[in-house]
Amino acid sequence: MWKGLLIFIGLAAFGAACSSSSSSTGDGGASDTGADVVVRREGILFGRLAEAGGTTVIGDATLSAAGVEAKTNNQGFFALKALPSGQEVMLKVTATGYAPAVKFVTIPSEGSSFVQLSMLKWGATTTFDVTVGGSISFGGASVTIPANAIDATGQVRINLGTLDASDPGQLSGFPGNFRTNAGGLLESFGAIVVEALDAAGNVVNLRAGQNAAAVIPVTSLSTTIPLWRFDTTAGTWTAQGTLTCTGGSCSSSIPSLGWWNADQVMETTCLQVCAQNSSGRTAAGVSLEAQGADYNGTSYGSTGLDGCACLNVKRNANVQIYAITSGGRVGPVAKATASNNLQCSAGATSCDKVTPNLVVETPKFQGILTWTSTPRDLDSHFTGPCPAPGDAGDNSCTGRFHIYFSSRGILTQSPFAYLDTDETGGYGPEITSLGRCTSGIYRYFIRRYSSDGPIESSLAQTRILLPNNNVVEKSVPTVNPTDQRNWIVGELTCTSDNCDCTWRDIDTFVDDTSAEAAP
Repeated sequence: MWKGLLIFIGLAAFGAACSSSSSSTGDGGASDTGADVVVRREGILFGRLAEAGGTTVIGDATLSAAGVEAKTNNQGFFALKALPSGQEVMLKVTATGYAPAVKFVTIPSEGSSFVQLSMLKWGATTTFDVTVGGSISFGGASVTIPANAIDATGQVRINLGTLDASDPGQLSGFPGNFRTNAGGLLESFGAIVVEALDAAGNVVNLRAGQNAAAVIPVTSLSTTIPLWRFDTTAGTWTAQGTLTCTGGSCSSSIPSLGWWNADQVMETTCLQVCAQNSSGRTAAGVSLEAQGADYNGTSYGSTGLDGCACLNVKRNANVQIYAITSGGRVGPVAKATASNNLQCSAGATSCDKVTPNLVVETPKFQGILTWTSTPRDLDSHFTGPCPAPGDAGDNSCTGRFHIYFSSRGILTQSPFAYLDTDETGGYGPEITSLGRCTSGIYRYFIRRYSSDGPIESSLAQTRILLPNNNVVEKSVPTVNPTDQRNWIVGELTCTSDNCDCTWRDIDTFVDDTSAEAAP
């Protein structure tokens, strides 16, 4: 079996009985049987990073927000933990071969949220001596830098990327959520990003008083378009003069390198967008996107505890609204916007309501596994009771289910459990989610798959998000006297389908024949 195979496959049915001596610790609580157990509430952001305008996922990228850092695994997944809950944070992303990305995201007050992130791939790269200067071009864009204009010595490497604003996929790589420094929203006609690196790999820029000549391909036939510069510190766009345009391209002098954009500020109105699960309950922490169907712009939001969010969008325009989950996009719901100038600042309930609600399954339980480089391959396993036959479709799950790398499940129908990603090269994360609760016992355990080191030396950590939104943090025990490869982290016992559940810490090693390492 090829361990790295990443496909959605049918869930295998398991009929084995579950044997356990679970003990109650209160509604949704956690037993504190180890000194490394931490129970708290915090904001958790999951996501996946891919190339803007394409399907290539980006591994080994660095993400940072509110002082917290993480890396993407080799399938592009990441988990940022211990973020300030209920707040908006600026998320910065860097990766070799791609232009730096910046996006504002709202961390849910309770539970977790999932976002799709995109980065624009560099289109062209060149080198030249600072004393000589040079030019670079790609996709109809070009930047010409005079001699001695860059604040560096010797050879510099220049990277150039071009963003086609007519392509919604590429537009997802637009940094800063289209926000201006004055609080408005932009509609883009085209953008470029240019970067200079010195011999040591440090980002360098133009000297004070120096300018480069830039050409930006655009989707508009206007003869002049406002020019905007991206402020990487504030994460917003600032007006910086005017572009002169002809024949689908615009030109101007630019006083610095970085992101430059041909835009206009939109007149906006607001939409109230709500999400619910398939049972009709509100779905909090759901990432939303409203994409312009007849304009080049996107608005972002995240549903609150009431399952709703407010999005400012272009007036008198058509939008398509999506919910973003770990399983992909849900929607769209199409909407023609009104001509009024109501804004989200006045409150979502005063805005035009989008119907129908988007239907998504938000996780009720999640286990996030991370570890070091050795052993390179640890696997998340999750077992539990199958839902009642006929519950939302698929009836192939009977008895107990078993979610792991070769049977990853599905979150939107039986068994309502899903493994997002199988990491085979160390570090993680691997993310296991449960979308619905069924009365019975769920078990979460970690298995060492590769033989390049013992599991107890992996420094593995699990962060477990419980149905009551408490977070339990567990570290792998450091003593494994009989060299077993299964770490049984704990059990979740649910007494009803309403997720009235109790967590019990087990925290022990067992062999493959143990009942605790079986469905």
